Amino acid sequence: MKWTKTHDLIVAFSGLAISWAFIGLTPTGPARAAGPGVTITQSTNCPNGAAHCVTLSWTDSTSQAGCSSSSTPPCSFGYNILRGTVPSGESSTPLNSSPVAGPPFTDATIVLGASPLTYYYVVEAVETVGGVVDPSAPSNEVSQAFPGMPQPATGAGLSNVH
Repeated sequence: MKWTKTHDLIVAFSGLAISWAFIGLTPTGPARAAGPGVTITQSTNCPNGAAHCVTLSWTDSTSQAGCSSSSTPPCSFGYNILRGTVPSGESSTPLNSSPVAGPPFTDATIVLGASPLTYYYVVEAVETVGGVVDPSAPSNEVSQAFPGMPQPATGAGLSNVH
């Protein structure tokens, strides 16, 4: 988040009383997380033994250039990855527990059922300035379809042999 100075701190002394007012800073927000270049790749060579995963890649935001812990006020910058199972229906809770530093990001939490499933993703740039978290508008949406998983046969004529 970039801050634009809109007003100054005003302090007035009158006898023993001190009056003050701080009108504040106006956040201007981070640039878009990534342009139309967000891509998704499916893999079966996944971390932590996961059976299915996808890797998202994007172009770094230009907002991060002026954001550092030595900024005034201190600033941190990263990205949140949001996922859903319907178009434009991504959760507001990121997959990542804290903002990731940059691309790529691998989602190894894919859970498949009997029916085919499509996951939809967007990436948001996130600036935290002085404790205020400001996400960007989301990137373009990307999706990955997965086939349903075969289910074990059940029913008449089957027996359990030991």
